[in-house]
Amino acid sequence: MPESSRVCVVTVTYGNRFDFLARMVEATVAEGVGRVLIVDNASEPESGNQIDELVQSAEGRIVALRLPENGGSAGGYKAGLEYAAEADYDYFWLLDDDNCPEPGALAQLLGACTRYEGDTAFLSLRTDRQQYIAYAKGCSKEACFGRRNSFLGFALADIPSKVLRRVLGKQLDSTIKPTEKLRPVPVAPYGGLFFPKRLLHKVGLPRHDFYLYGDDHEFTHRFIQNGVPIFLVPASRVTDIDRSWHVKADDQRDYFIHPLVLTAARTDKSMRLYYSVRNRVYLERTALVAQPLLHFCNALSYLSMLGLLSLVAAVLKTTLAPLSNFGIIMRAVSDAGHNRLGKKALQ
Repeated sequence: MPESSRVCVVTVTYGNRFDFLARMVEATVAEGVGRVLIVDNASEPESGNQIDELVQSAEGRIVALRLPENGGSAGGYKAGLEYAAEADYDYFWLLDDDNCPEPGALAQLLGACTRYEGDTAFLSLRTDRQQYIAYAKGCSKEACFGRRNSFLGFALADIPSKVLRRVLGKQLDSTIKPTEKLRPVPVAPYGGLFFPKRLLHKVGLPRHDFYLYGDDHEFTHRFIQNGVPIFLVPASRVTDIDRSWHVKADDQRDYFIHPLVLTAARTDKSMRLYYSVRNRVYLERTALVAQPLLHFCNALSYLSMLGLLSLVAAVLKTTLAPLSNFGIIMRAVSDAGHNRLGKKALQ
């Protein structure tokens, strides 16, 4: 089995998240990794100073790469992997700054490496990602990750099953048995991704022009395109300290339309909405669509339904916020269709 000391962890932090980062680093070092590389994505001065203190106390085991401006998750992980590739380590384990590996998580990944020959990547199980939990328990790939020609996860063919689950109030079982078998996934988040360093020559680096959201799926989809499977390792568990903006602990239902669309307009949420939609639609259009006509029908149905619901919500709530959010989605879809990526200013 490969040695844990041959593993370099790459993580990206921003803003003022040192409390999360410190807990993540402590848990990661306890797993026996050789080095933790912290990409400081132009975090606030207070956090930057705390990172410097952490690095100085670690005697080389923890290093920091400070970026002059926030390049988003794509820019951060791209810079981190470029930097880490120059160091003498055999494996990379990508973790978000709020991902705490549970004891033995790395050992499970290293053990999985001994079971598969050739170029293979692995993924730790994030305990707040219901689709991966369901998939680990045997749920179908289509049910967990969407149909191939869907639009933002929407497919006309899925309506009957979605309605039935909503009527029955069926929720996903979040309990995981550590003995469940490894299963290949079509895409993966950065947080928990584990792979040999040599694979960078085959798949390349994250695309900085994705900026935020979907860049991890675009990056990991290239693994699959290049014949490198990614296996989910349910026994390698990672706990998210700070729950992602689109994940709610008390909400395990199958939404076609995220409630954010029909709520008050906020600048921070609008940016997230724009990038998540734009990048997902671009990835679908350029890499995931096998039947363009079917994809177009799903897109037209989804956007028509969303526009109608936004109008109804605006009338009932006597606010233009739902229509504003719908406008952001339409701009994102248009930009994706015209290959307009990169960091944008929303007005």
